[in-house]
This record gives sequence, structure tokens and C-alpha cells, in this order.
Amino acid sequence: MQTSNKKRVTFQIGIRAGDGVILASDTRVVQQGKIRTSSDASKYFTGANIACCSSGTEYAEDVADYCVRNFNPLIAIDEQIERACRTMFDAMRSRGGDPGLFYGGVLTAHCDGKDTRLWTTSLRQLPDGKTKSTTEVSTYEYIGDNANSAVFIAEKYIRPAILRRLPMRDLALVAAHTVLMAGEINPSTVGGLEIFLCDSSGFNRLPENEITELSRQSAELDAEISRQLFSTAV
Repeated sequence: MQTSNKKRVTFQIGIRAGDGVILASDTRVVQQGKIRTSSDASKYFTGANIACCSSGTEYAEDVADYCVRNFNPLIAIDEQIERACRTMFDAMRSRGGDPGLFYGGVLTAHCDGKDTRLWTTSLRQLPDGKTKSTTEVSTYEYIGDNANSAVFIAEKYIRPAILRRLPMRDLALVAAHTVLMAGEINPSTVGGLEIFLCDSSGFNRLPENEITELSRQSAELDAEISRQLFSTAV
């Protein structure tokens, strides 16, 4: 429940590939107070057939956590997420929480044993039991710092027409580069990188050595673009 002033104002992207779903998130957590501090922490909650990552206030984190802890394979995943939104909203309000602080977003990957699908949930509207906050994503979606200009990378280079023909591994760099550049643009609230590959074989976090290599490739790509754009000034 919302018991602290931690903010996961973050940047996350989910991509539905030909063989599964890739979820990429930063890891920065900001602590607001007399002294503003930041730390790194995972923003994922994972289960046997479900993975969620959250952005925004702890309301979003609670929704993601509830979805994973109470996952029921016999109930449609979007119905479960909507129930989580209502349950966590009511619980936080009963504790005296300010509804004005109940905002954020959740990306959810779910495998039914054959197909792995991606869902996005907007927590910017209060759950009323009538208006759905959750929609399925057929291509890609980003949440968190949506005003961050790093979204250009996804908008420009992730081509929906070919996504379902590409494996997750082929999309890891563009996902990583989008998140890492979001951190370059807004380092006060976005930083770090964590990636999950989600398919019928399991929901697996990329090991640190692969994250390091993707970060190296991203930095190299960033430097090369800069050289090409400003070659006469170098």
C-alpha cells in the first residue's frame, strides 16, 4: 500500500514479437522528501505465466503485485487486471490515501500455454467498474515518462508490419536503446535497464552480462549517430 513517497516515474516499453513479448524497463526509484534521493530497484513482478512492470506511484506497483499474486488461469487476464485496479483503489482509499496520487501505468505479459500476449493499463482514470483501463497491445506500447523524446526511437524504428516476423532477441537492442536514451534525456527520474523475455518456455530476465553488452551497443550507436550528424564539427 502507499505508505511512502517513493515514485517510480519511469520509462518502460513492451513489444509483441513473433515468438513472445519483450518487456524493458529502467530501474530508478526516486524518494521525495526534504532531500531528494534516488536508488535502483526492479519494477517487475513475475509469476509462472505472467509478468507485470509498473510506473508511477505505488498504486501502480500495488496493482501489478496484486495481478501476479492473485493470478487465475481460468479468468480472462484483462478482467483480472481490472479487478486489481478496483481492489487496490478501494484499499488505498480506505487507508486515507489521496485519489489524486493514484496514477501510473502497468504493462502485462501473459502466456496461456501457447500464445504470449501484451496488455497495457492506464491508471489515470478512477476505476468505476464501467470504463476499462486495460487494452491489449498488438505491436508495442510505452508507459511512464511518455513526454520523453526517446519515444521517437520506438515510433521511428519499430515497424508494426514486420514485428510478428521478428524474434524477441532481434528486438532487444531497440528496446534497450529506447530505455537507455530515455535515461540520457531525463536522468533525474529514469536510469538503469532491466529486460524480461516472455514466451511459452518461461519468463526470463536477461542476465547482467547481456544487459552490459546491450548497454555497450546502445552507447556505440548513440555515438555513431552523433558523429554522423555533426561530422564537420568533430
